[in-house]
Amino acid sequence: MLKKLIALLILLFFIPANATIMYNKSIVRKSKYTIVNDNLLKALNNKDQNWHYKDIRKLTKVLLVGEKEFKINHKIVLGIISLESGFKKTAHNKNKKSVDNGLGQINNKNWNRLSRASIKVLKKYKISYVNHKYNIALNVMNCFVHLNDNRKELKRKNKLTVKTWIQSYNCGVRGTLTPDFVPIQKENYWKVFLFYYRAI
Repeated sequence: MLKKLIALLILLFFIPANATIMYNKSIVRKSKYTIVNDNLLKALNNKDQNWHYKDIRKLTKVLLVGEKEFKINHKIVLGIISLESGFKKTAHNKNKKSVDNGLGQINNKNWNRLSRASIKVLKKYKISYVNHKYNIALNVMNCFVHLNDNRKELKRKNKLTVKTWIQSYNCGVRGTLTPDFVPIQKENYWKVFLFYYRAI
C-alpha cells in the first residue's frame, strides 16, 4: 500500500500542469489543431450550425495558419464570425453603397485588396481556395488580414486597445476613432463580441 502511495505521489509531481489524464490513465497533451478544432465546434454549436466535416477541417487549418502568420488568436476571429455572420457561409448584407459577404462579412470594396495578401498566405501553406466571396479559406483569411491592417493603423496612431481594434473591424479605424460616429453601435458591437468570445 505504501509503495502504491509513493508511486502515485511521484506520478502527480511530474505531471505537467497542462496535461490531461484520460480514463485509461495515459497522459496526453492536446495538440494545437485539436484545441482550435474544439473551439470551432463549440462556436458552431453556439450558433446551431451543422457543417460538413471537410469544411470544418478546412476552417480549422485556416485558423491555425492565420494565427501563426498574423499573431492573432483564432478565438478572436471565431468571435467576429459569430457576430458578423453566425457561421452562415453565404451570409449577405447590403449597405447603402456596398455589400458585405461570407463568414467574415467582407465588404466588396475591400475584397480585392485583402485577398491579395490572403492568397499569398494560402499559397504559402498550400491551402486550396477559390477566388470567390463565399469561399471559406479566402474569406476567413481576409478576416485575419483586415484585423492585422487595422491593428497596424491603430498602433501608428497610438490608439490601439483591444476594444478599438475589435470595433474597427465593423466601423473602420476612422469611424472607431470618431467619438460621435454611431457610438451606440460601436459599444454594442464590442459587448456582443465579448459575449461570443467568452462563450467559446
